[in-house]
Amino acid sequence: MTLDLTLVHAGRDAFNRGEWFEAHELWERVWLVAAPPEKTYLQGLIQICAALLKLAQRREDLYASLLARALGKLSSADSFAGLDVPGLREALARGLPLGPLRL
Repeated sequence: MTLDLTLVHAGRDAFNRGEWFEAHELWERVWLVAAPPEKTYLQGLIQICAALLKLAQRREDLYASLLARALGKLSSADSFAGLDVPGLREALARGLPLGPLRL
């Protein structure tokens, strides 16, 4: 089955606007029907959204745990649906940038 790139890119746009919950929901719709390895990459993106939501709630413990799992799932994603996954991975590994976190 092919990925619904419209939903993947809508999730990216929501993510880039800082709408973590919306991005999570959009990517989850694609994740439900995806096959590996795309399913794993999508799960990593979803976990990043969940981590950022936890950070906003000042739940640093949950943020760190979710982020570590997400980065593991995205560790081999050099290219995925036109998204800058390597750039996102690098930004998160360095810690959150001062400006908006973009994908």
